Amino acid sequence: MDDKIFKLISNISTLVTFDISFIKVNHTFIGDDSNFTYFQQNLSHNSEQLNKLLIFPFTINDHLKGHFIVKAKNLFAKEQVDLIKSFLRASSSAVTSEGQHVSVLYPLADQELRDFLFILRNTKFSKGEGSTPPQKFIQLPTKSIINIENALSYINQNLSKSLSLDNVSKAVYISPAYLSRLFKNVLNINFIDYVNISKMNVAQEKLIMTQIPIIDLSNDLGFTQASYFTKTFKKWTGLTPSSYRIKNKNIKQVYTIPRTASWMNNESIFTISKEYFHQQHLPIKTRKIESEDYISSINGLEENLNQENGWIYTVDCFRPSVSSNQLSVKNKSVIQWLYVSNN
Repeated sequence: MDDKIFKLISNISTLVTFDISFIKVNHTFIGDDSNFTYFQQNLSHNSEQLNKLLIFPFTINDHLKGHFIVKAKNLFAKEQVDLIKSFLRASSSAVTSEGQHVSVLYPLADQELRDFLFILRNTKFSKGEGSTPPQKFIQLPTKSIINIENALSYINQNLSKSLSLDNVSKAVYISPAYLSRLFKNVLNINFIDYVNISKMNVAQEKLIMTQIPIIDLSNDLGFTQASYFTKTFKKWTGLTPSSYRIKNKNIKQVYTIPRTASWMNNESIFTISKEYFHQQHLPIKTRKIESEDYISSINGLEENLNQENGWIYTVDCFRPSVSSNQLSVKNKSVIQWLYVSNN
């Protein structure tokens, strides 16, 4: 992996005007000697030059692998940041295997960036081994990203269980109070609301796509009482499970997209959905109506306006009144795409 990343860094450096390095989660710095010296000199003096850094977290299959470090002579405009992020993500396919999901997140900012630089300043540097750098560098500081990623992964894989703040925090080795703060401060979502929304979206999909009895569905989602499941379902959807099943009998396909740590607040439902379908190798088609992009086909199921067939989307159990490229994923937990067919 080190050699692949070094090759990637080398290749990118020949195409762009900024300097780039990489810091892995196993404390390894990958880059040239001039960049290594730059960090040593400027970090030790808390230099203003550090304000010109862009530090992009890099994930594979939603697991943090390290950070791209980009520096330039001048501060970056937002449009430049977006282009660099897209460029790094596209280029990173060179270090991954087929089928792996690669994501480059927006640069660290505010407290995360301050934490990162603090740890850099308080870490001794030493050379690593290898024919090309790497060099020994730092301990990964963005623990909140790792912890929230682990919590989301655990929740999404264990929706059949009763999930409390205590048992989830124990599973990911952090305190309940800290986990609660992560959901509120990083995702802007209440922990129990995220759990219940996730469970209700699974319930919606099962009610539409199967004939499972409601009492069995309640048990499958970790509810000890069907009455409490029904109460929770109605709170989030406005309908009882049986009413929801009847109302949505014309839905023929459902795709559920759970939240991951790679969702950025300023990204749209449309963008996140396109990335998800690409990751799942599900071909899609998009169209434009009055300058608004929308998804017209997923995995071969296409809209047919004459027959009133087509795709709609919901967010956190409800259908928004705006198009998917007008709504951001900020504070959102789960997206669903549903194919309506009146045939």
